[in-house]
Amino acid sequence: MNITDLCVKLRLPYARDNWHQLVDEAKNTKQDYVAFLESLLDGEWHQRLQNGQQRRIKDAKFPLKNTLLIFKEKNMIAFLFRNLRNWKRFYLLRTKKISFLLAHQEQEKTHYSIALGIDACMKGYNVFFASVPNLIVDLKETMSQGGLSIIENLLKIMTSLS
Repeated sequence: MNITDLCVKLRLPYARDNWHQLVDEAKNTKQDYVAFLESLLDGEWHQRLQNGQQRRIKDAKFPLKNTLLIFKEKNMIAFLFRNLRNWKRFYLLRTKKISFLLAHQEQEKTHYSIALGIDACMKGYNVFFASVPNLIVDLKETMSQGGLSIIENLLKIMTSLS
């Protein structure tokens, strides 16, 4: 077996794709073995981190790809903080937070929620994003499949917190 085959078996995609280049670079700069291994493993770690972020963003099913930078560029942070006190948040279970942003129409709730969700994905958290119409459709599907007990318990906890 050669290095490429071993990288495939060990599931090291960065090492599989870049080991030739890193070996040449190590030869040219007279890099020691430890520095070579550090650069190889660091590249592997960074690629896995990036792949995880992309997977979490894809799994969250955001309808748009807004980031907090968009709000900073449009100077909307002040607007959001002015309206933030009108939005209600519910925090559930000790380690998990479920947030609902409730406000009048045209207050950028969806865009801000997406931006916060993408920021959370980038920090390593898993996010589930749903608009009210999509949430209602999901609830109806769950009811038809007989799996509503989990959602009923969740709603009981939410109403006890409000």
